[in-house]
Order: sequence, then structure tokens, then C-alpha cells
Amino acid sequence: MSERIQRKDEPIQQYFHNKVKLCVDLRLSTEEMKEQVLVGLWSRDLFNAMSARTHADVDTLLHDMLDYEYRVRQRQECMRTMQSSSNSSSKKQQSGSVDRSSAEKKGITDGRSGQIANEE
Repeated sequence: MSERIQRKDEPIQQYFHNKVKLCVDLRLSTEEMKEQVLVGLWSRDLFNAMSARTHADVDTLLHDMLDYEYRVRQRQECMRTMQSSSNSSSKKQQSGSVDRSSAEKKGITDGRSGQIANEE
């Protein structure tokens, strides 16, 4: 029983059903099954989140685990989107700005105030 742990890229459902079958064969209680499933999880965050919740049966445990994974993926996608939009907007700002030191070296000014001319 303790040898059956979730592999890094193993889907939650596959691990869960294998582990629960072992628990049923041993006639463990719902609480004991939950404990056995959780201690073998790859993700420490999932372990912590599920340990803090109460589950009436193993079906609600599986539902909560799948829901948790879904929300984590949604958050990761949101963070990736925000990061890529942040990176592209900072690149646009950098490409549109004039490097003051190189403009001064080249003597590029607007011809009126002696200020560095913006290239647009």
C-alpha cells in the first residue's frame, strides 16, 4: 500500500482509482482511504489543500482533487497570459524610446530647444 505513490506525470484519476482499489481490498474506512490517497500524492500543495477539508466519501475527495487541479491550471494560464502581455508591452516601450546617451553622442536634437528629439 505505501509503495503505491503517484508518479510525477501520472493523472490524478489513474492514481486515485488504483489506490482506492487497494484500500477497498483491505477494507479500510473512508478516513483511512483518504489518508492513504493523500500521503501518496506527488503534489504537496494538493496534499495540504485536501488534508484541510472534510470529505464524506472518496467520491467527494476525487471531485475536490480534480477541481483543485482545474483551478491551478486556470491560474497558471492566467499568470502566463499576464506575463506575456507584460513582456510584450515592456518591449514596445523599450523599442519606442530613445537611448539618451546614444542620441547625445550623435547630436540628435529637435533643433529648437536643444532637447533630444523623439524618433517616431
